[in-house]
Formats: sequence, structure tokens, C-alpha cells
Amino acid sequence: MENRETIIAGLLEVNSDIFLQAMEGSGNGIVITDNRLPDNPIIYCNEAFEQLTGYSFQEIIGRNCRFLQGEVTQSTARTAIAEAIVKGEKVSVDIKNFKKNGEMFWNHLIIAPLRDLNDNIIHFIGIQEDVTEIIQAKMALEADIAHRNLQLQASEFYLDSIFETIREPMLVLDGQLRIVSANTQFCKTFELSNEEISGHPLTEISGGAWDIPALLELLRNVLPTKNPFEGFEMQHDFKNLGRKILLLNARQVHHHGISQDRILLAMEDVTLLRVNQQRKADFISLASHEINTPLTSMKGYLQLLRREVAKRGDEGLKGSLEAALRSAGRLEQTTSTLLEIAKFQSGSVSKNLQSLNVDHFVKQIIDKLQPSYQNHQLVLSANSNTELNILPKHLEQLMFNLIDNAVKFSPDANKVAIEVNKVADNVEIRVIDSGIGVSTEDKALIFQQFYRGSNVDARFQGLGIGLYLCKEIVDQLKGSIDVRPNETQGTLFVVTLPISESSDI
Repeated sequence: MENRETIIAGLLEVNSDIFLQAMEGSGNGIVITDNRLPDNPIIYCNEAFEQLTGYSFQEIIGRNCRFLQGEVTQSTARTAIAEAIVKGEKVSVDIKNFKKNGEMFWNHLIIAPLRDLNDNIIHFIGIQEDVTEIIQAKMALEADIAHRNLQLQASEFYLDSIFETIREPMLVLDGQLRIVSANTQFCKTFELSNEEISGHPLTEISGGAWDIPALLELLRNVLPTKNPFEGFEMQHDFKNLGRKILLLNARQVHHHGISQDRILLAMEDVTLLRVNQQRKADFISLASHEINTPLTSMKGYLQLLRREVAKRGDEGLKGSLEAALRSAGRLEQTTSTLLEIAKFQSGSVSKNLQSLNVDHFVKQIIDKLQPSYQNHQLVLSANSNTELNILPKHLEQLMFNLIDNAVKFSPDANKVAIEVNKVADNVEIRVIDSGIGVSTEDKALIFQQFYRGSNVDARFQGLGIGLYLCKEIVDQLKGSIDVRPNETQGTLFVVTLPISESSDI
């Protein structure tokens, strides 16, 4: 029997190495049959086809592809294949096939004719893909839908009954954005009845409140592109209802047995939430001011005392005053962090950015922080030579929280490394410690508000807000922050800030 190279070279009269690499490199099974020979025997198969079926190259060559079929193989798929071959047409089917060991699998099969210069069909090429998991999942889903349909047999649209159990307002729209159905909560919230709005365009109800070009564009793309959207914020002064802030989510819903697609539009009224967020931000701002005012005075008096003690040479009292000043500084940073978080959550973050030389500013921050960490040396390597548009306070808070986190969780180490480099069009800031590290489970949660790692005990004080603020700052600059294990021991935090994005904010 001829080997693959000989077969391919004789078959297509091309360089066999190039063709073999292309065919053998495919992740899908590929076979080529000879239409000039009786019963269209296979004259070539790639290794992926061998792996898919369990048969060897020698067991496959010379046989018709029917050898993969069994008694339960669908007649419709067989008929479609046979008709396509007779007509010399391309065909695509999902067909039950069987491996050498008898195991059944669903094969997504595409067959296409290959013609010579005289337009004669000389070969067929078949491309196979194991789609068993997809088909089984689809069958399970269809069975589940069928079961639900039986339970909702009186409903035109099986989600109608579900709508009535949902406490959030919901609409079902057709492809032209006409209202098919509204749940009770929608009608109650907006003081409308299902009868008066059913069949009407979304843009015509509630005095045109929903006639928002950006929203309509998103909705019109749901069905053609099958792309859902989430978190679209809508604000409107509704007649008799006042101002409402809504978060909208939409996705396609296809009801089994009904040919017309539908869009499910769900909404959450966050008006009260936003009011409460603003109240919380106002409270934190007021509380921070009330704390910072006496704190500033206290720090001033402590600094005066430190100077007087230094004159007298009382080292014991000097150490106590230094500790008090460090504690006051930490309290000041905590209130500043809480205040900035409240601003982020209320959407009142300042946009008055400044152009900063990252290397120089980070060095200034480290020089300022170093006296507070007597047991750790902050080692800086800054070589980015880059300007960023950023709030100086945000860069300072970002660096403080990352460095403070590194020092806090590496009590047995004596050094924290900080690196600033330019990588492509980004500034990359790395903070490296040799501390207790971050577990895999904590890695996905560590930037959440108030989260403290599973390996953090009572030795390590904190509220779990520093890294949350870091994430908020980085997100505001359209950058990224990641935590990784250090190569030896400890943790590596990597902040990537796009230069162009920061310049446009």
C-alpha cells in the first residue's frame, strides 16, 4: 500500500510535504475519496481522523465512509449524503457514527466535491468533527424545554408564567421591538396595563421614555448577532413617577416550537440604591473631614513634641512619638481610602488629571513612605521615562496600598522591591515581596471590597479595602492589575496602565 506522501503527490500534483503538513496539522478529521473508483473508496485520511475513529490508516484506506455507520444511524442523514454525492453538491450533516471500539459519537460531517479542469468530479473531501458533547447538551436542553412547555401548556410563550414570579420589571419584545408581553411588576412599576401596551413599539410607551438611540441600537443587535447586553443605565423623569435610574439587561430567547425570536428585556430599579450610595459618600466625606481635622492637629502637636524631644535627646520618648506619628499616618491613609472608595461608588471621581513623570513621582512616594517602614527597605528600580495623565492622589494611593500590603504581609522579610518600566505602550509597575503569598482560591477574590485572604490571621490588621481601591483606580485608567506568586516566595503585584488611554481620560 502506498504511503501518505506518495498518495498525496499523485493525487494533487503538489509538494507532498506542504500538503501533508496542512492536512496533518488540522484538528479535524479529514478524508479524501476517489469518485472515479467503484463505491468512492477512501484514498487518504489524516491522523486526526484516525484518532477520532480509533481505526488505523491501513484499516481505513480503500473503504467507503459508510463503515463508520451503524444500524441506528439516521436515514435522513444518510439520504442527504447520498443525494449530495449523486448531485455533486456540498453537504453538511450531524450523523451518528461508531468508533472501532463500538463507542457511538456524533459526527459533524462536511462533504464537498473536488473537480478537475474539465469540471469533472474526481474526488470528495470529508471533514469530521466530534460534536457529541454539543449535541448531547442540545438534546438535554431541548428535553428540558419540552418538559417546561408541558408544564406551561396554556401559555403562548413559556416564560410568561416565569415573568409573574419575578419581582423585577420585565418585557418580551419581538424583532421589531414591539411589546409581546409585560410582567405584572413592569405594569405595576410604570402604571401601565398589559392590554394597552401589548403590540405597541417600545418607543411609544411611557411618553417616549424608552426612545433612546443607544438603547435601541443595542436591542436591534440582540437577535442578528445573538449578543446580549448587561448594565445599560437609563435615567428618565417618568410622568407621575418621578426620576428613575434603571439598569437594563437583554438577551435572545428562542421558544421551542415558535418560529419567531424574542428578546427578554429585564430591568432593575437602582434609584434608591444610587440615592443611598450618594448618602453614604456624603456621610463618609463628612466623617472623614471630622476625623481629619483633629487628626491634622494631633499630628502637628506630635511633630512639635518630636522636635522638642529631639533637642533633649530623650530617645525612648522619641521612639514612642515616632510610633504615634506612624499610627496617625495610617489612620489618615485609611480615612483617605474610604473617602476615595465612596467617590468611586457614587461616580464623583475627579477628572482633573495631571501629567506626571511616573519614575520621579513614584520615587517621591517611596521617599515619603520609607521612614514609616523601619524594618523594610523599599528598593526602587524606575526606568520607564514616561509621562502619565493621572490624579497624583490616585497614583500615591495606588503605590501606598500596594507597598503597605507588601510590607504588612512579609513580616519576616527586610525588603520590598518596586519596579517601574515601559512595556510597549504601557507603564508597568511591579511590587514584589517575600511574604506569606496568595492562595489560588484567594487570587480571584483578593480585589473585592472587604475581602481578606484565607491565610490572613489576627497578626495582620486591615479592613480589606486597600486592594479594592487599587482595582478601582486601575479600572478608571482602563488598565489592569494582577497578582501572581513570586518566583521564590511571596507575592508579585503587576499594574499595567496604558499610556494612550490615560492621556485621553
